[in-house]
Amino acid sequence: MSYKTVFPLYAYAALALINVIFPRAVFAHHPMGGAAPGTAWQGFASGIAHPIIGLDHLAFVIAIGFFCALCRVRNIGFPVALISASVLGSLVRWNEISIFYGELFVAVSVLVAGVFLLLRTRKMIAFSGIATIGALFHGFAYGEAVIGAESTHVIAYLFGLSLIQITIALTVYGLADRLIKMHRKDNNSIWVTSGAGVSLVGMAHLALLIAA
Repeated sequence: MSYKTVFPLYAYAALALINVIFPRAVFAHHPMGGAAPGTAWQGFASGIAHPIIGLDHLAFVIAIGFFCALCRVRNIGFPVALISASVLGSLVRWNEISIFYGELFVAVSVLVAGVFLLLRTRKMIAFSGIATIGALFHGFAYGEAVIGAESTHVIAYLFGLSLIQITIALTVYGLADRLIKMHRKDNNSIWVTSGAGVSLVGMAHLALLIAA
């Protein structure tokens, strides 16, 4: 394993350590400090922020982008479908419907997505099923931020949420696709690094939940 692979792994390990030391910061689920958005602008801003300040959510969306590159997905239908599932999950939670062990499923979905990348598994149907269920639970966690908010504010929130997720997924896809083309003969380090990184985030989150 070359230094180009080992160094990023140390960086991801450091991130996982930060997850353990500052769990509230990196797994934050309330962009507005726990309060529901009071205006459409606050809803939009909260939607933009949520997948970024929650490292578990960010890792999941990044994994979607990498998986699209791995399987050479040439249209945006796949990531859009997963993001739509997260929107559905948000609406379920906004209606104050409770789901047991939601955060546990979020952590497991991140871990499994990372394993798919690490093993370079191109089983589209299997990943689609797992990722769709995972997206629903991620959306359920997103929905915590808008419980009690007005419908117009929730719509703005979901718009921001969808916009930032598709932007991240497509950006990662573009970067990963370029890296693959640059390293056609040996791109194993791309999947080792991305898969291990995503998996570490999932493992750190899972460890925090078990320890709680």
